[in-house]
Amino acid sequence: MSFMQRSTRPRIRPPKSRLGAGTDFDATWAKLERTIREIHRKNASDLSYEELYRAAYTLVLHGHGTRLYENVTKAIQKHLEQCVSDQLVTPIGPGDTAPRDERPPIDTTTLSLTHRLKDNQSFLTKVTALWDDHVTSMSLIKDILMYMDRVYCPRADVPQTYHQGLILFRKHVLNSPQYAVQKEVHDQMLECITTERRGGEVDRSLLARIRTMLVSIPPDGDSSFANVYFRDFENLLEDNSRQYYRQVGSEWANQMDANEFLMHISNALQHEDTRCDHYLVPETKPKLATIIHEELIKQYAGTIIGMPHGLRYMMEHKDFTNLRTMYNLFTLHPSSTEELRQACSEFIQQQGLLINARFTSPESGAEATTKPRRAPGVNPKEGQSESSDQSPLQWVPAVLEFKQQIDKVLTEAFGGDNAFEKTLLDAFAEFVNQYAKAPEVLSLFMDEHLSKNTKGKTEEENDAILGESVVLFRHLRDKDIFERYYKQHLARRLLLGRSVSEDAERRVISKLKVERGYHFTSKLEGMFNDVRISADTNQAFHQHLTSTEVLPLGYQLNVQVLTASLWPVSVTSQYYLSTSKPQNEGESPSSAGTPWTPALSNTSGIILSPELLQGVKCYTQFYLDKHSGRKLAWQLSMGHVDLRCQFKAKRYQLNVTLFQALVLLHLNQVADDTLVTFQTLQEETGVPEYDLRRNLRALACGKFKILVKEPKSSDINPETDRFKLNTQFAAPQSKIRIRAAPSSGTKEGDGISKKGAAITRNSAMEGRGLETESEARATQAQVEETRRTLVEATIVRIMKSRKQLDHSNLLTEVTEQLQSRFMAKPAMIKQRIEFLIDRDYLERSADDRRVYNYLA
Repeated sequence: MSFMQRSTRPRIRPPKSRLGAGTDFDATWAKLERTIREIHRKNASDLSYEELYRAAYTLVLHGHGTRLYENVTKAIQKHLEQCVSDQLVTPIGPGDTAPRDERPPIDTTTLSLTHRLKDNQSFLTKVTALWDDHVTSMSLIKDILMYMDRVYCPRADVPQTYHQGLILFRKHVLNSPQYAVQKEVHDQMLECITTERRGGEVDRSLLARIRTMLVSIPPDGDSSFANVYFRDFENLLEDNSRQYYRQVGSEWANQMDANEFLMHISNALQHEDTRCDHYLVPETKPKLATIIHEELIKQYAGTIIGMPHGLRYMMEHKDFTNLRTMYNLFTLHPSSTEELRQACSEFIQQQGLLINARFTSPESGAEATTKPRRAPGVNPKEGQSESSDQSPLQWVPAVLEFKQQIDKVLTEAFGGDNAFEKTLLDAFAEFVNQYAKAPEVLSLFMDEHLSKNTKGKTEEENDAILGESVVLFRHLRDKDIFERYYKQHLARRLLLGRSVSEDAERRVISKLKVERGYHFTSKLEGMFNDVRISADTNQAFHQHLTSTEVLPLGYQLNVQVLTASLWPVSVTSQYYLSTSKPQNEGESPSSAGTPWTPALSNTSGIILSPELLQGVKCYTQFYLDKHSGRKLAWQLSMGHVDLRCQFKAKRYQLNVTLFQALVLLHLNQVADDTLVTFQTLQEETGVPEYDLRRNLRALACGKFKILVKEPKSSDINPETDRFKLNTQFAAPQSKIRIRAAPSSGTKEGDGISKKGAAITRNSAMEGRGLETESEARATQAQVEETRRTLVEATIVRIMKSRKQLDHSNLLTEVTEQLQSRFMAKPAMIKQRIEFLIDRDYLERSADDRRVYNYLA
């Protein structure tokens, strides 16, 4: 059996006191009351705080805490009421200089506030002095009544002494039932703030003390506000600020330009921030900023943007400082942010349309090709007239210069804001795509900087320009049209050997691949591969001619063998040369040991000279021996010839087209003074009338008049014109290059064959000018045909994957998949859907006609 051992640790308890035993409350309180009065009179240095603490301790200990708390409250209240009357109220009326006890009572209901209260900062000084004295006094009183705060106040659920003192200050000073002290404090403080806003000077330290007072005093009741500053003063401050800025906003809008207006708004925001730091509170900053935005920015955003020195002026004069200020201010609120973005977008589109207009003929609306106007930022060179220093290609540098300006605005004024960047670049793309010939002109511009004739530019400068051009390409919607022109111009550079360098070409292709992907550049890279293989084949062909018993040609023949699917070559005039089938299957054409002659199929009617025809046959036989089963289609319209000739005593080397060479070779066989008619030349060469006219015009009417034409004129008339060699020809240079002239007229019939089919010039070999109207129509027709095929393939691919899809979703998916090449029009998509339904690739759902099913 075990017993639990109780703890024997002794406990000390204070003796139970009997309430009121040995304690004289009245005497003790009288002592404490005198102490509180002396503290209020600032005579606390001689007081014994230990004795006073013990007195208060004794009263609370003997159960007199309630009476002590109430008496302390009454004493403080009486003191505060006396202070308001003595320090804040100016005595008015008879006996105002008599002792206070002998003065007649004042009817406060009939006196105005300005008569009862001292005014302006002197009044605020009195209030802060009263507050400082009260806070100091309450700190001392709190120390004496520390035991009451610790024991009685929590038990009775009443505020502790210091906190109760703050409440009493609010009730009997600020919210005095006799004097509107709080209203006067608010009014005087707001008046000081307004004075400072208008440029006056105020005592910030005094206002900071008032702020401290308002922040320190708790609100009454169960208010959700932390103090009387937020409950009573801040709303008044907001109303006052709104009224002030509404008034000055109207004044500024009528008196200032945009720069001054923005500067004043920016200064106002800065001053309000400083004001909050010095004598308001940080929480007020965003509220005042919102008021400034609503009353000055949101209200006058359109006015500021449209001012004479507003957004347009800043953008045109590259005033990035004020643009940055405008951006920083307008982005304080979504509404003004959107308004600024929209204004920037409209400016860019308007400026872009002005750039487009400089290169558009006002008479026809077509792009100007004869008399371009100067692009912005491009000054005419010394000695040149303003109207002679440009070509349509200047549209590209004008747009690139404007694009650089937009980029600087984005980085230096708008801080790279993504939303602004999207808005501005969308506006840029909008006007770029409104210029109908943008894809062609951009390709021509890049062709100019990728050709050997680039002068005055380093490789780095040229690469930078081409890089900017690729960025412009990024904004084109009709990328397939650019692709078509770029292939034509690349073909011309490669076939004529005019590329500035293969490295430069491949750098551009790499950039295009980043923008468009492998499928866009695969054909371009294939074109380079054809040129490289052709160079190797030509070298082998020349070695073959020198190492065998084949009769020499008497001239050097270089042939470019092009893969038909890669090159933008239109087959309009050609020879088809192919092998004949061997007698035994599997036997090569020349395996029998006897030479064979390739079969000649001439579908063009072009009559080659015997020398040229021999070279064609010789190369064909050599090539097809190496590549059995292939067929060569000779593009005679793309050929060019170097002719050595002598006029008078000087020798020249003429680089001419094949058709020009046929004409010159024929005229070289007739007597010098014999004039040959147009019809005769056509019969002897077989060149079609359209091509012959253009080539004769270049020879007889161009800069280098190799031929003499009668009668003399600037155009070719097949009915009357006759030609002969110009035996008196002379030129300072010995090497001369002549290309076929562009079509001379603007008649609808130009460039149209007898069968009505459009005959397009071969851009791969001819000049770099813009296409004529008929050529542009033919190009557009070919583009539309390609687009129809792409739309059909895309629809089939989507439906094969989805099996069933409604019309709107199919429309959306087709548009999204093709937007990297071109913007497919809904009408075209709908048309191709109907075509595929007729071809049994798709069918309409029996339940819903707007739903399509895929047919395997």
